Amino acid sequence: MDQNWNISLDGCFFENHSTKRGSKEIKINKIFDWDGQNVHIPSIYLSTKGLIVDILLETDKEKVWKFIEKFDLINDEYGSSLTKDQRDELERENPLHFSFNTTVMVNKKLIKQCSGSACTWIPNLPEEKCPSQEAKEAIDHYGMDPEKAWSVYRIRFEWATVKRPNIKDLSIMLSSDKSYFPAEHFKNPLNGDIVKITDPTNGNEYKLTVEDVEKYSLGNLHLDSNDKELPKNYTVMTYIIEPNISMEEFHLDDCIESDFVRVSPSKDMKNADEGAIKAESIGIIGGIDGPIAVLTASRSTKKTATSSIHFDTEYDVEWRAIFRKKLKSDVVFKLI
Repeated sequence: MDQNWNISLDGCFFENHSTKRGSKEIKINKIFDWDGQNVHIPSIYLSTKGLIVDILLETDKEKVWKFIEKFDLINDEYGSSLTKDQRDELERENPLHFSFNTTVMVNKKLIKQCSGSACTWIPNLPEEKCPSQEAKEAIDHYGMDPEKAWSVYRIRFEWATVKRPNIKDLSIMLSSDKSYFPAEHFKNPLNGDIVKITDPTNGNEYKLTVEDVEKYSLGNLHLDSNDKELPKNYTVMTYIIEPNISMEEFHLDDCIESDFVRVSPSKDMKNADEGAIKAESIGIIGGIDGPIAVLTASRSTKKTATSSIHFDTEYDVEWRAIFRKKLKSDVVFKLI
């Protein structure tokens, strides 16, 4: 084993493991097919606290470079110039980024992952783009071909028992997350408007009826940092879609992002009114220097969509319809 290859349950690819108690590596050396993609599981690691599984997804480098060129990611690494629809397309087509959940079955008992980390290896990536040293160490350790592209995942599971079990049977389940498929856009709808929506993946047609459109304000919200303020103006739309489809499979999103947090024109916010919205529960998420979003959970049976948030009281809302679909089937691979 490599002298510096010390895997721990509470570490990740981007930490030095040398000061942490390591785990026992057990060679698996199995390759599985996941809807046309090779999945390598070279080793698992056993510690007193839990189980670690390394999963390597193999990808042809030509496919990766075609993807990079299509979205000009050498010059625009994060796709910052892309629209939301284009970013959804980028995520769907990215051969090195695949979001999935893992569960292991140890001696017929299910254990969900407690944490995970990932890195990627792209052959011939320019040095100024900082090729992943962590991914290179992993593929070198496992003897993988460096001329191929790799997505390397390290998944961790804590034992459900006090003592480490004697593993007689081990399987791993991979369940892919849903990808976004944008459909029609419509701008500033009014109460009673009807919009025809077509699922781009299968051609199925839906009728969206706008029930209510209202503008709201969050009041004078403040942050812990007294010189920053939040945007507060946004729109809530309730609607019915027929045939009915769950919000897990379909939702509406604003085409533009929320305004960024800005320096407040008035630093005295001690008596700020936090405001409220009737019939809705409100949550604000986001960093102090980044954009923010409002999440609403409607108490009625009708579906609800919330726009981005703005400082200005007058603004347009262009909604985009989004369908959510799985690109890969759920699979179970037997390891031991």
